[in-house]
Amino acid sequence: MVMWISLLFGIVMLTIARIQNFIRTLPSLAAVAHLGWLSILLGLYWLIMQLVLQLSPLPFLMNMVKPMLLGGLALVIIFGGQEKGQPFVKGLLEGLKGILPTSLNAIGAFGDIISFIRLFAVGLAGVALAQSFNSMAPKGGGLMIIPAVFILVFGHTLNLVLNALSVLVHGVRLNVLEFSGHLDMEWAGIKFDPFRLRVPDEELPETAKE
Repeated sequence: MVMWISLLFGIVMLTIARIQNFIRTLPSLAAVAHLGWLSILLGLYWLIMQLVLQLSPLPFLMNMVKPMLLGGLALVIIFGGQEKGQPFVKGLLEGLKGILPTSLNAIGAFGDIISFIRLFAVGLAGVALAQSFNSMAPKGGGLMIIPAVFILVFGHTLNLVLNALSVLVHGVRLNVLEFSGHLDMEWAGIKFDPFRLRVPDEELPETAKE
């Protein structure tokens, strides 16, 4: 159940990214390509539900997986290279030239959805640590209560802190990589050059110049 919720969270997050792209690209024909990506994502989601969880909340949709994947890929290839003011055929040729990277990106989308299982893994690791600390605590009464309390308090506090950090780190990663990738967002900054004595003003962002 928890794994299913993690995957559901992932597909919702990536779907939001593609819908934002679709709205932002309108009224260009290239917006249709994002509907193609949305179809690919949903098809992959149902495929993952069957392969990983052996679960399909709507079994009849499993028959739609192949049409959703192939149809979505076709839309991406046909409309992905379209630009405002250029002939449709030229955009189609651009899409055909990029058929290999587009196919690889579609395969990568499978990994993007699967990547959200890390949320389930973080929780599972926390449960395993909690059980380990519980088993480490001495059983019985008397003076054994003192080390037992110490182990339980220290162990579970450490476990809670580690889980909180894990949720933060993995949450940032899922936003920076998976979500931003489907949002077509590119991260920029200043080139890291640790041995440079001074950074030229033209390489500084506007906020740093102020």
